[in-house]
Amino acid sequence: MAAWDEPIETGDVPDSGSAFDAIVVGGGPGGCSAAGYLAMAGKKILLIEKRVWPRDKICGDAVGGKSLSHVRALGVKETLEETPHFRVNGIRFSSPNGNEVRVPLPEEDVARLEAGYALPRQQFDHLLFDRVQMLVRESGGFVIQDASVKTLLYDGDNDPGKGSKSKRKATGVELTLGGRDGTTMQYHAPAVVGAGGYRCPVATSLVVDTYQETLVDPKHYCGGYREYWDGVKGCESNIGDIEIHFVDTIIPGYFWIFPVGEGRVNVGCGMVMHLMDKQSKKLKALQQDIIANHPQFKDRFADATMVRGSARGWQLPFGSPRKKQKNQP
Repeated sequence: MAAWDEPIETGDVPDSGSAFDAIVVGGGPGGCSAAGYLAMAGKKILLIEKRVWPRDKICGDAVGGKSLSHVRALGVKETLEETPHFRVNGIRFSSPNGNEVRVPLPEEDVARLEAGYALPRQQFDHLLFDRVQMLVRESGGFVIQDASVKTLLYDGDNDPGKGSKSKRKATGVELTLGGRDGTTMQYHAPAVVGAGGYRCPVATSLVVDTYQETLVDPKHYCGGYREYWDGVKGCESNIGDIEIHFVDTIIPGYFWIFPVGEGRVNVGCGMVMHLMDKQSKKLKALQQDIIANHPQFKDRFADATMVRGSARGWQLPFGSPRKKQKNQP
């Protein structure tokens, strides 16, 4: 069993009412980065993760070159390179008519191992979370798994209420530990970081309740579907290109093939939600048709095998409705 299939021990749960320099909600890459940097600066941090490791995260699995400086600073890059992964040195695109173009990543970045990686998010997130939970605990903080933040606490006993905008200041969280009927705990800090994804309770409370603005716009909301495959032709190496294909049956959307090392490949497709609803087929069926029948791909998958239990769908925002229209993707 690989290390990222094992639980992560995060120590004791702090007493309810404890105070911290900052509370970080969400133990993914964003939350871990915030908590890790704050811990390395000597701050006492509470890092809260809703789920329990090991856990999967549905994603394309690419780690972009611009993020690798942070991966190194947090002390994870060398550990990552000792585990199975795919080194990305280019991106290959194709159009609906089959024309292809390859965009090589900068040679100097490739030579420095700074161009990018692809590896399963379960693996990457486990490596990062395990490292950061140690940093947080070494600086006097705490890490809690299986904890759902239910309420943001504002201004002590002087909460100005919903719609009060900048007059309202988050000063802590109330969470449930151990499931829906678990123990209710409260924690306090002058800074609360919301890094819990598109349904982050911190973002919802601040954006929707406090500022009364829209958090999610369906026009900038994507549906995605992912499977893992072994034995896809052209993906045998541990270095090479990730692939993005604009296939006519999923326009406006795309089909991707991202090797993640050791012959395993992340295969998926995505489409903007409000347009996907107009399709007669859902993403899973569209992907099955591409793999089985599309002339550009059927031979590559002829001898390949889908990893049992790896099929997952998910939704994610592609932009914020709080930005001006010209800044949207």
